[in-house]
Amino acid sequence: MFNALDYPSVEEACSKFAWNFTVAPVPESGHICIDLPEQELAEVRASCDAEVDRRIELAMQDNETRLKKEFRIISGKCDDVGVDDLDEDNRRWHDTFITNPLKLCELLKHTNLTQDPQIEEARSTLEGLMRGKNKEMFKDSPHIRAEAKSKVDSIIDKFDW
Repeated sequence: MFNALDYPSVEEACSKFAWNFTVAPVPESGHICIDLPEQELAEVRASCDAEVDRRIELAMQDNETRLKKEFRIISGKCDDVGVDDLDEDNRRWHDTFITNPLKLCELLKHTNLTQDPQIEEARSTLEGLMRGKNKEMFKDSPHIRAEAKSKVDSIIDKFDW
């Protein structure tokens, strides 16, 4: 289905886009940044600082929300209530049960902007719980499921999530 004639050449595509970076000194006077009165400049700084703080807070709330979601998924999936020992466990287990939490842990290493100890403790617990395991281990071992549920529920209770 691929036809090279349907696409422009690299040279033609590059000629349609450009990016320039120019460094220019800030003038000593006659510029809005220089001539702003000190009070107004302080207000602009405070406004910028408040916006940065707000965005950091939102990012940290997102980290917490993602962790809560993963912990609840793991807790629910590892819950053996209602599973009869005589009946085969009919729950479906997917690779994403392991890979999603591990990807989240990797992401949280870089997005814990305030170095929140709760987020780091929850992240390291989750990573330790899932590292080196696969879906078959959870599917076939009630002991591993019980251990995982216990650890996850203790974090949920500890942080009141």
